Amino acid sequence: MSLRPIIVTPEQFRAFMTAMPEMWKEVLRSASIRVASECDDLMPGPRTGRLQSSMRVNIVGDSLEIEWLSGIAPYAAFVEEGVPAHEILPVNKEVLKFRVGFQDIYAKHVHHPGFAAKPFSMRVGERAMQIISEEVSNVFSQFGYGSVRKG
Repeated sequence: MSLRPIIVTPEQFRAFMTAMPEMWKEVLRSASIRVASECDDLMPGPRTGRLQSSMRVNIVGDSLEIEWLSGIAPYAAFVEEGVPAHEILPVNKEVLKFRVGFQDIYAKHVHHPGFAAKPFSMRVGERAMQIISEEVSNVFSQFGYGSVRKG
């Protein structure tokens, strides 16, 4: 991938450098809105909304930061990394008690079959980078500097 150069005069370059901080703020603002709305679809289901609502997109200084709030979806790390098969044993009691439908079930141990990883953080990060690239191109166009095109 190569970029085609944009030819500018010294005056245009000085004006561009003066406007750069504001352009970057606009890129981050637009990108943060798009990342927050578009990346919901990259998260694995079922769609309870907890995993999606645990993602926060923040502008920190001159960077875009994506964070996951573990208090909202404490299981997010297990979804991301998967869980190997394992036994579940009682800790504070002699037996486990859980409900299936309307029936209480008691067991001395339960075999959890585990589940495969459903990584979403990397996909969200990759999509965020695409969005930032698109927003840089959009802002360049809005400020009259043409667009940054792939060559």
